Amino acid sequence: MQSDILPTLRQMTLYWFPLLLYSMLIFFLSSLSHPEDHFPDPYFWGFGNDKVAHGIEFAVLGILYLRVFQGGVGKSILSYPALWAILAATLFGISDEFHQYFIPNRDTDLWDVVADFTGATLGIVAWSYFQRSPIRFLTGPQS
Repeated sequence: MQSDILPTLRQMTLYWFPLLLYSMLIFFLSSLSHPEDHFPDPYFWGFGNDKVAHGIEFAVLGILYLRVFQGGVGKSILSYPALWAILAATLFGISDEFHQYFIPNRDTDLWDVVADFTGATLGIVAWSYFQRSPIRFLTGPQS
């Protein structure tokens, strides 16, 4: 008998696998002492500073977390998927900054975490708008 809580193989492939790959990409990029040696810096892309790049990066991460919390579990076990997605993305951002503390030539910055939180929140709001699905921050699942 299959559990109602554990994700199916299809859910793992569609929801969890993209989140895992993207999280690994962020971790890899954070592990580089000089990422600008491998990739154009944010100024090249016209972002103006790294906070915009953080916001965009974590907007995608927030959307991926939201998808997991909305459909990537066997049975909905979370009442507030958008809130949980923002929290998870922000906690990932905090752990990313902690990780960077130990990388030579990298530093930690509280404003990066603020940009991560803001990006995740805006990404989730935009995704929900384009998906035409209500954001259930406070009301939880519809009866």
